[in-house]
Amino acid sequence: MYYKRGFTLIELLVVVLIVGILSAVALPQYQVAVAKSRYASGMHMVDSVWKAQQVYYMANGQYATQFEDLDISLPAGMRHVSVPGDTGDDRWENEDFRFNIRVDSGQGNYVYVVIKHTNVSVKPEYLRYFRQPGAKCYAWAPSALWNKVCLSFNGKLSSANGFWNIYDLP
Repeated sequence: MYYKRGFTLIELLVVVLIVGILSAVALPQYQVAVAKSRYASGMHMVDSVWKAQQVYYMANGQYATQFEDLDISLPAGMRHVSVPGDTGDDRWENEDFRFNIRVDSGQGNYVYVVIKHTNVSVKPEYLRYFRQPGAKCYAWAPSALWNKVCLSFNGKLSSANGFWNIYDLP
């Protein structure tokens, strides 16, 4: 008597086709979820600095120019970075992020974070001005992934110059 053992070639091809379709759908969503998670971590730190700046302003009548003046702790592993020809930013970075505070005599008072580990050459940024509500999500225009991330945070495209797509965030 003949007993059928194993799978036919057609059955194997159907399984491979199903796995291929599932991975083609799931992989882009996974990439967006990972990128969104990295971006959310940076957003949390920037929002903490923004709130600390508001408290500092109420107490001192001006914004702090350095992280040390604020009542917050930086994430572990952050190191102060000075850049030759620097614009006066107070810059800190670790393996994942670069944080900057910029305070000048004009309205250019803001804090932003650059997400470092990405697969694009121009790194995405999250920015908050001290005197304005809301925030900005900067995505490199050719990067579909980072534009999706900005949109996933309810971003509304406010300007595009062919290099950056700038989204207003609530």
